[in-house]
Amino acid sequence: MERHLDQVCREAAERLRRALPSVPEPQLAVLCADGLQEVAEHYPEYRSLVSTASPFMQEVAGYVTLLCADKCAEPLEDVLFMLVEALAMVMREAVLRQGRAFRAVQEDILRYFEQSGRWRPEEGTLVADFYYRRIPVGVMHSLAGMQGAGDTALA
Repeated sequence: MERHLDQVCREAAERLRRALPSVPEPQLAVLCADGLQEVAEHYPEYRSLVSTASPFMQEVAGYVTLLCADKCAEPLEDVLFMLVEALAMVMREAVLRQGRAFRAVQEDILRYFEQSGRWRPEEGTLVADFYYRRIPVGVMHSLAGMQGAGDTALA
């Protein structure tokens, strides 16, 4: 039987917490574990706000699968770095669609993304472009009732 994303997020968060003593970047591991726990606890809400077809939701699922494997095929630091990117994208879209205050974990992940210096709006990278431009524009279009425009902005 296939497990739901909330279940594997919970399992991956627990594995990360157990691995903390040996993780090179414990702050990033804690942030990812907290983010995965957030998605697990509020999964119905995330599902209603961010399509499971979203490339970022699919990335979260892929990285969670790597973290839950008996032996991770990628270096843990790389997986955590890519996971925090994907979590930031999913949470950014969810928060913008909610139109209400952030929960603490959401705020922590978005603050890390914005203030770590790894992703700057002026960089022009695909990740920065999605975070700072495409996701907000797509959400604005869809909230304004412009069906399809949001999908185009996120493509």
